[in-house]
Amino acid sequence: MTTLGLPSPSVASRLGSRYYVELVLYGVCCVLAGFLGLAASALLMQKAAESLASGGFGFVQPLVLALLVMAFGLRFSAFLAMGFISHARDARRQPFTPQQWPLVSILVPAYNEEETIEAALASLLQLDYPNYEIVFVDDGSSDRTLSLARAFDNRGEGVDVHVHGKANAGKWSALNLAFRLAKGDFVLCIDADSRLDPDSLEHLVRAMLRGENIGAVAGQIRVRNRGSVLTRLQALEYLNCNGTLRAAQTLTGDVLVVPGPLGLFRRSALQAVWERLGGGRDFDESQGQYAGPYEDDTFAEDFDLSIGLRSLGYLITYEPRAVSHTEAPVTVLRLLNQRYRWQRGSIQVLRKLRQRAPSNPSPLGARFVAWVFATYVLDLIMVPLWLLFGLPFVAVTIAEGGAVGQRLFEFFITCQGINLLLALCYASTHGDSKRVAMILPLKDLYQTFVLQGILAFVVFDEIRGAPMRWS
Repeated sequence: MTTLGLPSPSVASRLGSRYYVELVLYGVCCVLAGFLGLAASALLMQKAAESLASGGFGFVQPLVLALLVMAFGLRFSAFLAMGFISHARDARRQPFTPQQWPLVSILVPAYNEEETIEAALASLLQLDYPNYEIVFVDDGSSDRTLSLARAFDNRGEGVDVHVHGKANAGKWSALNLAFRLAKGDFVLCIDADSRLDPDSLEHLVRAMLRGENIGAVAGQIRVRNRGSVLTRLQALEYLNCNGTLRAAQTLTGDVLVVPGPLGLFRRSALQAVWERLGGGRDFDESQGQYAGPYEDDTFAEDFDLSIGLRSLGYLITYEPRAVSHTEAPVTVLRLLNQRYRWQRGSIQVLRKLRQRAPSNPSPLGARFVAWVFATYVLDLIMVPLWLLFGLPFVAVTIAEGGAVGQRLFEFFITCQGINLLLALCYASTHGDSKRVAMILPLKDLYQTFVLQGILAFVVFDEIRGAPMRWS
């Protein structure tokens, strides 16, 4: 295992001075985040103690907020520390070239993508990888998607392209049919509007070949349409998620979500999920329903599959050098619809994991359970508490002024400085534009009022079992 000692001279010359600047930025942000969380928590504890001494129940709100701030700060600092180690280890890893590149099947499900499908398939033919095929499945589109894709069927450009159509049943069934038609030992799943960097597949395969127990490798998802404030905010959000959460999870091989726009899977791992965790249900193939590793009982099929892989003991890592450029929602309504599906699907997957745990053929490891709890369960608890108790208290306290309000405002400004340093560091380590950090002043408003504002509706609809159709 690679350690965090100084790299050898040959590796150091390859990394350059930027590597050391990035390590310093990571380290500074990690220490500051932990210190800031503890300091703010201590200040709020003091406020709670003063309220308790004066009588009444005024101490409850600052006490709850103090515990929340401590939990958020320590968790964030831990994520940064693990991401720091992961980045250092990955940057110093010597590249290698396998003697024979394995066959990779690229699965492309599509539904009403006539505006993007030609460019998407053309870009896949330009990948810098010597041994792959493309399996395209149209899920009953009502536009010209299938007819446009058929122009690529067996074009004879050195890459086999197989185009298939079926009745509409959902993305999960299109992926299952494509998987059953695929021939490769490795399977690359992407979205129909994805645009991959030419060397992305090679980077993913290299990462997969590092260990036979690696079941999947997630790539970096990058927003390509950045023409508005809303899409630039999403670009920053994706960058922060990749740099903080996925970088931390890859240290232990516990990436919990292989995103739909770019994920490489070991075929045998997907087959194991299908055989060992599949519900054994019969599907009507005449209606476009095909059984396979993807299931139809959640609205987050990528999260569900990733959790299934980890619950069977397969490791999942993250490769930031493999980049998929994706289209982000351009209107608030479309964004809310997307996040509604994501949040509701996450709750469904967590409930499914809890129900399946007693009969799971492989015991859930403590590390895996800890990651699920720290990443998802805590957010489902802490975010509502923050919105109910924390945000109103902080806003009122800062508005009232006084020593506590001034200190809280200073903590807020310091947090913005840490976030700026991190955004610049992530942009450097992920090869993104540093201009993405310019939208940072609006990030908190975006995350609090846009992304988290629909959580109550998601929980309510899930409790009452509201139906929801696939897009």
